[in-house]
Amino acid sequence: MTGLRRGFGVNLLADSCTQDRVEISSGVRPLDGAASQPAAPGAVVARDDWRPLRPDEAAVLFPTEPVGLASSVSVTDFGEDMVKEAHERLLPGVGAGADTDHDQQAALREFQEKTLGLLYERQGLVPESLGAVDVVVHRPDQLSTGFNEGLNGYMGLHIDSHQRLPFAQCAGAMTLCSINVGFTDRYLNFVNLPVRSLLAMLAERGEPVPESSIALKDTFFRLFPEYPVLRVRLAPGQAYLCNTQNTIHDGATNDQGLPDVSLLTINGLPDSVPRRAAALA
Repeated sequence: MTGLRRGFGVNLLADSCTQDRVEISSGVRPLDGAASQPAAPGAVVARDDWRPLRPDEAAVLFPTEPVGLASSVSVTDFGEDMVKEAHERLLPGVGAGADTDHDQQAALREFQEKTLGLLYERQGLVPESLGAVDVVVHRPDQLSTGFNEGLNGYMGLHIDSHQRLPFAQCAGAMTLCSINVGFTDRYLNFVNLPVRSLLAMLAERGEPVPESSIALKDTFFRLFPEYPVLRVRLAPGQAYLCNTQNTIHDGATNDQGLPDVSLLTINGLPDSVPRRAAALA
């Protein structure tokens, strides 16, 4: 069995974001290609044997002080007001026709500005550049939320490649902020190793550098199928900050039969240490 190595830490940046919201699985298995969730070639998801962290595992994951964004997955809380406003202003426009597209895009940009403003106010993070913003709705009971249009299937655990960066530059990619603006809990599943650590582990086995992020993920899980997968349970209003172009990750939805709704915005944020907010303002 492959134990949890030191890699990304988990920054808990609000009082509501507690260690017991992080669980661990013993590795991966293939994503079953059910009709409701067709699987892309090579798609894997975490094994369904989630358990609480042992003290030694928690010591690996949770730094005594927050660490920089490039070396962490950070979890924060935007509060109930953000969720309520998203329901009122964004959900009515989801799937609407062209007549409302302009209004929806304007509302999304307002939410992006509000999100970045709160990240500055509460965590001291100053954006260096602005990227895309969107609201996405998924069905419940989804083991994967990452869909690949080209492969016509869900990717399972994967590494994003939006900026098409070489592996040596992935640590400096844009940061995704994903806010749960749905009706119940959802999940971020991830492997706590940056791309450089994945490459180092492959090199230990004599493997050449893969040609793509998909090949890197595939090779890693072929060699290390029992490397632990972590998941963070996110309540409505809670969010994660993650460099998804430097991290094996995926989303998963609730088993409560409720729509899963995420507000996503990707932006250039500095590799600074986020400030921990003692309480919501």
